Amino acid sequence: MLDGFNRKFYKASWSIVGDNVVRAIHEFFFTNGKLLKAWNISAVTLIPKIACPSHPGDLCPISCYHVLFKCISKLICSRLKLVLGSIVNQAQGAFVAKRSIDCYGLYSSTNYSLLINGSPLEAFDAQRGLRQGDPMSPLLFVLGMEYLSRILTHASLTGPFSYHPRHKSTKLTHLCFTDELMLFCRANAISLSVMAKCTKRFSQSSGLIANTFKFTIYNAGVSQEMKL
Repeated sequence: MLDGFNRKFYKASWSIVGDNVVRAIHEFFFTNGKLLKAWNISAVTLIPKIACPSHPGDLCPISCYHVLFKCISKLICSRLKLVLGSIVNQAQGAFVAKRSIDCYGLYSSTNYSLLINGSPLEAFDAQRGLRQGDPMSPLLFVLGMEYLSRILTHASLTGPFSYHPRHKSTKLTHLCFTDELMLFCRANAISLSVMAKCTKRFSQSSGLIANTFKFTIYNAGVSQEMKL
């Protein structure tokens, strides 16, 4: 809600504004492929995680979107969910023919405005990343992580790589849960080097970088020299 009209307003007055809302969404976005700039701006306020924040990491950004943008995002999500499984589960190849969805216009024109003491500052353009709270963000994140999956799968099948002893039969190299990633390989220099190159390539392409504060390495049955 950025214009004072929240979803409760639209629900309560749908009999009056409903036809205009449907027509506006259909004509401006799904027909012309354009999104009004006023619909695609996010107001961001920073909520302290601790009593006396002194670092950006001590603040949690909460975004507020236009109701009409959320309607468009949910409509695209309903379409994307129909094919997401087949896209993500494919061992190789690009998107399923005739099933791709163009979300460029929805995200390339995004603007943000910070709310300081309840007052919005001048808006600025988004550079990268997904919007917190957007219904489409988890689905787009899954598609982005699929690129890493294919990099790891290709490297493990074509290069000098040794699977983790417990995952050799399944050829499992990784598991991804939302934004948590687990990588598996045998604890030798070659396999670790392959993993490092894959993640570096993914980071350079996507702009996503592992959080070193949450990064943990588990090993067993290896020499002290290898641990170092």
